[in-house]
Amino acid sequence: MDEAAVTRGLQRAAVVVWVVGLVGLLWMFRYPIVHDATLMHYIGWRLWEGDKPWVDVIDVNLPATYLFHMLLHGAFGGSAVAWHVIDSLAALCGAYAIVRIVRPFGSAVAWLAGGMYVQFHVFGGAVGVGQRDFFAAVLMLMSAALVLDWLDRRRGGSWWVLGLLLGVLLAIKPSTLAFAGLLVAAALWVGRDAGARVLAAQVAKAAAGVGLVIGGTLAWVVHLGVFDEMVTFWTTYMPLYRRLTEYTPLQLVLRLRETPSALLLPLAPFHLVSAARNRPGHQLVLTAGIVGGIVHFLAQSKGYTYHLEPYAAFLIPAGTLGLQRAWQGLPWRTLGPVTAGAVTVILAVETFLGFYVDRIERYQLDSAASLAATVPEGDSVVVMDLAQGGIQFLWQTRTVQANPFLYDFYFYHDEDQPIVQDLRRQYLASLQADPPDRIVLFDKTWPVHSAARIDRDFPELGRWVKKSYQLDTEIDGYRMYVRRPDDGKRR
Repeated sequence: MDEAAVTRGLQRAAVVVWVVGLVGLLWMFRYPIVHDATLMHYIGWRLWEGDKPWVDVIDVNLPATYLFHMLLHGAFGGSAVAWHVIDSLAALCGAYAIVRIVRPFGSAVAWLAGGMYVQFHVFGGAVGVGQRDFFAAVLMLMSAALVLDWLDRRRGGSWWVLGLLLGVLLAIKPSTLAFAGLLVAAALWVGRDAGARVLAAQVAKAAAGVGLVIGGTLAWVVHLGVFDEMVTFWTTYMPLYRRLTEYTPLQLVLRLRETPSALLLPLAPFHLVSAARNRPGHQLVLTAGIVGGIVHFLAQSKGYTYHLEPYAAFLIPAGTLGLQRAWQGLPWRTLGPVTAGAVTVILAVETFLGFYVDRIERYQLDSAASLAATVPEGDSVVVMDLAQGGIQFLWQTRTVQANPFLYDFYFYHDEDQPIVQDLRRQYLASLQADPPDRIVLFDKTWPVHSAARIDRDFPELGRWVKKSYQLDTEIDGYRMYVRRPDDGKRR
């Protein structure tokens, strides 16, 4: 097919993809704050009110994430609209970064790739709004665009900005360290003709940017007076959490196909192989993104689909460029059916994912609404939950969890490890010292998907609950216990 025909086809496809993507971004504003966003908004609210991480609220994230959500709450008060604006701006920044990455190969294919990224984010549904892995993917794309820009011009102060971007990236997702290393290595290799002195100066700028972000975050932790608690938690419990998974290594590798962008994977080599000859920097940077995304997914080890975001983000530009090269070798009469078939498959997969995401959203919101209608105002509550609606209830009603442990999954893995045994003792002691009015036990939480876990796996807790509480409500999803009238004075 002649190049002009391919360009016209790409332009038309780009228009359609961008219209669908932008309408989708507006449509996403109807989503409430759910899933991980709820957890982090709740923690941000608690910290803004004066509580401290690892002391008053025990969670498994890094301080930069807490700081971001705390400041976000201080600025916008937990507004869902503000959250969607930030999410949409991030998606557009990621799309623009892809446009910058792909533009040397043609404006039409560049805008098509950028629009596909927006559409990919839209079909992530409510769970994907403001997801940390999504923000990580955007930061990775922006970093890649900066490096490619510098390789083209060999001038400018973009390495300062690169350092800041990588600093924020590593501060929220250390599992992207492989990407950061590969990206800098690619830049140094391809740009080696600039000379050792120039390269050393650029690396120093980037290191200063990373140090500024990491150092500033740690300074905030020291200011709060919880540096020792953070170090203790991250050196004792977190190594166990990091290896906690329901998948074998082979199953994790196979899950790399469970993203709509994986449909572009067979096309990516069309571009990466040809770029090795004409634009080696482009090839190495995109490869760094794909490989770094895979390493990130495997390092996370949980197998969640949203952990594929960084990997998928770099498949889009590589695969779209591969699609362009494939189209150049197709006759026009074949191009139509092939394109129609590809679009049909992609939309079918994304529609299924959207349905699944909406189902999760409805379950959480229904559980939260049920609790809000059942728990009397003023009663203290502990929810034994992760993301089934209990913390959604705490967030929506601005109820302080009557215990520093935000979740209960800490107690149901590696039970023979001293740190888990110590956490169990702390949990039970805190409940006994200040018993809540109500305990809500969710039965579909992670990693043990059963309400029987407190009797079977944590018998000390199960015996105490039976002694001090009576079953008040049992519905599909959770059991609610209330304190027995004879179990001390109720507050």
